[in-house]
Amino acid sequence: MLPDGASTLYVGETLAMTASEREPGSGRFENACEYRLERDGRRIVVVADGVTLASASSYDMRVGLRVELDGAPFFEREWSEEIPRDLN
Repeated sequence: MLPDGASTLYVGETLAMTASEREPGSGRFENACEYRLERDGRRIVVVADGVTLASASSYDMRVGLRVELDGAPFFEREWSEEIPRDLN
């Protein structure tokens, strides 16, 4: 319950990171965040997540954002990009 006495907010976050001793230039990072707000009879859910993969030659990234309003999709977008990497 928020200080206004009428709204509730939930926040959750998960992170997972992996590295390789055999391949020090490689790794994986995953994250997910969820926010839920109930206010004035409305329910808003926001989920943001992403994955970053590292290799000796590049970073591969994917990021997503989804928003629901009262249980119906309101907004959704995904981005992905490969970024070259130079370890020299």
